[in-house]
Amino acid sequence: MEIQTQLESTVVRPVFESVPANGKGDQSLPGIVLANRRDRAYKRVLDALISRGAPSVPADLRVRLESMIENWSRQAFDDGFQPIQEFEIQCARDRDRVMAEESGDPRRVVAVLESEYRRRVAERFGSIELKGVQLNHRVILDLDQVYVPLRLVELQPNVTGAGWIQVGISVAEAVKQHTRMLVIGSPGGGKSTLISFLASRCAIGTHGLNWPEQALPFVIIVREVKEVELTEVAIATQLGVAVEVVRVALAEDRAVLLVDGLDEAAEELRKQLITEIARFTLKHPRIPVIVTSRPAGGYGEVESCLRGFRALRLAALTKEEVSQFVDKWCFAAERSARPDLDLARKEAAVAAADLKSRISRSRPVERIAVNPLLTTILCVVHRYLGRTIPEHRVTLYDKCTDALLYEWDRAKFPKDSAVGDLDANQKRALLRGIASSLHERHEAEIPESDVVRHFAAMLPEMGRPQEDALRIVREIRDRSGLLVERRPGVFSFSHLTFQEYFTALDYASRVDELLQHIDQPWWHEVFALAAGVPGCEATRIIRALLDRKAVVTAVRCLETAVKVPLDLRKDVEDALEQILPPENLENARELSEIGLTVAPILTRRLPTYKELGKLCSIWFFRFFEYHPAIPVLLRLTSGMEPTPGSNEGTIAQLSIITLRDMARGSDAFKRALAVALAAHPWQAAFLKWLDPQSVLGDDFKPLPSGKRPSRPAKNAAPAQRSKPRRDRLHSAK
Repeated sequence: MEIQTQLESTVVRPVFESVPANGKGDQSLPGIVLANRRDRAYKRVLDALISRGAPSVPADLRVRLESMIENWSRQAFDDGFQPIQEFEIQCARDRDRVMAEESGDPRRVVAVLESEYRRRVAERFGSIELKGVQLNHRVILDLDQVYVPLRLVELQPNVTGAGWIQVGISVAEAVKQHTRMLVIGSPGGGKSTLISFLASRCAIGTHGLNWPEQALPFVIIVREVKEVELTEVAIATQLGVAVEVVRVALAEDRAVLLVDGLDEAAEELRKQLITEIARFTLKHPRIPVIVTSRPAGGYGEVESCLRGFRALRLAALTKEEVSQFVDKWCFAAERSARPDLDLARKEAAVAAADLKSRISRSRPVERIAVNPLLTTILCVVHRYLGRTIPEHRVTLYDKCTDALLYEWDRAKFPKDSAVGDLDANQKRALLRGIASSLHERHEAEIPESDVVRHFAAMLPEMGRPQEDALRIVREIRDRSGLLVERRPGVFSFSHLTFQEYFTALDYASRVDELLQHIDQPWWHEVFALAAGVPGCEATRIIRALLDRKAVVTAVRCLETAVKVPLDLRKDVEDALEQILPPENLENARELSEIGLTVAPILTRRLPTYKELGKLCSIWFFRFFEYHPAIPVLLRLTSGMEPTPGSNEGTIAQLSIITLRDMARGSDAFKRALAVALAAHPWQAAFLKWLDPQSVLGDDFKPLPSGKRPSRPAKNAAPAQRSKPRRDRLHSAK
């Protein structure tokens, strides 16, 4: 009773007396209704504070309470006011900390603080918002409901000891083998989702890895970092956790450091962060550290920037994984819209089957579905456009943003809302300016005040008053699925790909200004997307890129551009041919991103390349499935008798491995694999490692050792000759 009396006299009554007795909200309410609401609000606040178990209130909690009561009064003390519910929960959770502090046991205090931190990590990283389903409410799902386990790939020595092969491993296997990992993935590859999954599983104690059972995750989101330090104090400040929690976790080797988006830092900041990571790992050699990044810089630059780290790549989604992803997304979408679980499951199955059928029937669309983000976009567009899918990537992004911008419409906001009067083109124009402003500064986050200032400058051009800017920003907060509030007062695009897309829209009519960024890798995706925007001078962009020897980016523009003269296409292909074959395995992977243009050239010239060129070219076909290459790969499987110092045996083995990997999702490659295995005797150790039964089934019968076929494989293609070129050979790692 003493606690209640003190809290009421020193906190609750003074706070409520600071707002008018009749409230500041709806004045049309009967006085008795408002008075009753106010009394109930008063009691809820008092009960919440009593549940803390302390007669005093910390200064920060007092400030939060005063702000909440002020806002609540504007809503006439509505019983459904969300912040009071959150306040009640927070006060109840504070009770454990208050009791721990009163006990005088510092270990108990740290345990309570750690428990609270774990809860916050689980809340932030353990859920994902389903975008593009056009509902009148936000759809927040447990990450487990839509998460498809990602695979990593790394290079390992060939089983025969000759050369290297690419091996897929699970995250659990990778963590078991490597304490330090650099996970590299393309935009939308799932890097941040992987970090979120690991962080949330650690926070709730279900990670299932060979980390300590009570592993405590410290997640550094690079785009949120302004000053780079990884000391105990700096980590605690960055994450808003007590320094004692960080210190104890590090001392007990229970910490896990997760750094997401190394490439998103500007160059100087990135260098400082790399130095800090090196210092951290030296000081804490037993602490697991996982860093993620897009590919950036020259070949191997990202891989070599962190010494002692094992570089792994996020694998593209297999057809089975795409199918699993589509099933989960469609069910989540239907479940969010329908209370009847059986009906939701039935409708989801129909929608998923239709989308998977459309993906399998279209090679361009099938090549889009290679990572979680792009597959999500396909799901959104399929649902939004009545089950049709554009095959042009820029058009696909356009339709996806249409779907997400639809969530800004009048169905989402009151009739008198400011944002409801904006049409799709006006909304897109607002976002273009924000995106280009961020991209020009090599940043991915922007303060709310800057967003308001930008909107205020543009609204008069749209016939809207400047004063609407703040209202619009707050009305769209976390609604569009495009511009979201990452943390209080800080906005960013939900994915960097959308920032690049809107920047491309903004620069498509300003090619001269775009070309000023031609030597900056941060802008290369913007170039490719801008070239595909209708009305953009794609020809100028591509010629400028060729002049600067940026051949790969020129090819990417060629693939997105709508109209390109035949002579320019030939110039691009000629320039591309001059940098082929791939110089190393990293080069082969990068070229696979423009595979549709590269594949025909490599298929034609592969038999004429020297050994290293052949090896790296075969690696390309492991990244990029291309059916016309099958006869050439079959021919290369015949090189079974290597001469001293030759890689012919390795070339044959890599060719058969490529056929095996591609056979998992292609009947044509499956038939080719059967032909290659039947045509030659393969070493028992290699066959055991290859495990062809996993693809061809138990009917596979290897050719007995020492026995050779009477004639070559039917599908083998004759070697094609072309002019030799000056080879630029480097180590294949």
